[in-house]
Amino acid sequence: MTRESPIGFLDSGVGGLTITSEVVKRLPGENIIYYGDNLHIPYGSKPQLEVREYVLTIIEYLVCEKKAKYVVIACNTATVAAIDTVRERFDVPVIGPVEEGAKKAVNSSKNQKIGLIAAEGTVKSGGYQNAIHKLNPDAEVVAVPAPKLVPLVESGKLYGPETEKVLREYLTPILNAGCDSIILGCTHYPFLTESIEKVSDGQLKIIFPGTEIARKIENDLKAKNLLNTAEKGEEICLTSQLDKVSKEFLQIGRKKLGMKLEFKELNLF
Repeated sequence: MTRESPIGFLDSGVGGLTITSEVVKRLPGENIIYYGDNLHIPYGSKPQLEVREYVLTIIEYLVCEKKAKYVVIACNTATVAAIDTVRERFDVPVIGPVEEGAKKAVNSSKNQKIGLIAAEGTVKSGGYQNAIHKLNPDAEVVAVPAPKLVPLVESGKLYGPETEKVLREYLTPILNAGCDSIILGCTHYPFLTESIEKVSDGQLKIIFPGTEIARKIENDLKAKNLLNTAEKGEEICLTSQLDKVSKEFLQIGRKKLGMKLEFKELNLF
């Protein structure tokens, strides 16, 4: 493992690029490998054991073949399903959005009424709820499964009446409960930030832990003298099924994220 070793990222599709882009902005010299498992999207409706096996397969590739020095599970459902097992099995630092998201939410909310929208599996697991209550047992969490949002993002439908109608369905119970903040409990959802702000009329502070994850990675790499100080790192984007990466998303994603997003297919399954 050297400074030039890459940072590996994985998600069920393109959503994890929201975290990846935050790391690239903060650490532009790092080489990154992103793997989107579009073949098995969505993870949120699948059993945890099944998701765990997908995650282990991808991380084995990132660590054993690509020699990643750090791994980011850039997917909330995958984090809840697999992060403990991954940390036991692989001798590299592994981080996911749940712990960092919970910290940011508790620190940001004034009334400790925190909304959560996430995949069904993430909500049912109680991962976020447990993480928040460890930090503040008195916090109120209003968790709403939002299964219709990932397909909208994957197809590039980030704005417009259809998207706003779906968001209104999910945000109404959170607003009615008096929440002052909302955790975007899926890495796809930051692409919908503008629409969420519009539908909620700016009443909710939006929580997404991408910047916190990037900061922690920087601190960890500095501590181990593994920070890559090159001017510009290499970007590799892989997917298990290329024809499921929509052209509409890629056009929008390149503008929003400032990344090349030149995906190549590599089916590990």
